[in-house]
Amino acid sequence: MARSDWSAFRAGFGTPVEISVTQTPMAGLASRASVVRTLAQQSSSGSGEVTIIRFDEKDAPTPYNVDRYTVWTDVSVHPSFHSMVSGASTQFNANFRQFAADTVFFIKQDAGPDHWLPSLPGSATTIVQTS
Repeated sequence: MARSDWSAFRAGFGTPVEISVTQTPMAGLASRASVVRTLAQQSSSGSGEVTIIRFDEKDAPTPYNVDRYTVWTDVSVHPSFHSMVSGASTQFNANFRQFAADTVFFIKQDAGPDHWLPSLPGSATTIVQTS
């Protein structure tokens, strides 16, 4: 994802902000599932997280699915950075530094114990309009 798009979220350190899933590389989820919430947050100077909560009726009685993605906002601080660069048959040169400066990287996390939930996690407000 372009760094400028990530920066536009204005995700604070440890404070999630609500975003639209269509603004992320996982935009295709919106056509395949009922996305309830998408949150972004910065967890350090080099990484963040995107959490997508979607409703999947076929998973009843635990229809709320929580998917998390680690976001490397500064891939050069990744613990395996040097082995990733050498494994990709590239060099940490000016061209790569520019690419890394312009790009943030999303890595899907394995499903945790809270992947399937019976109710929407956290606080939520529902507004019902009657006619």
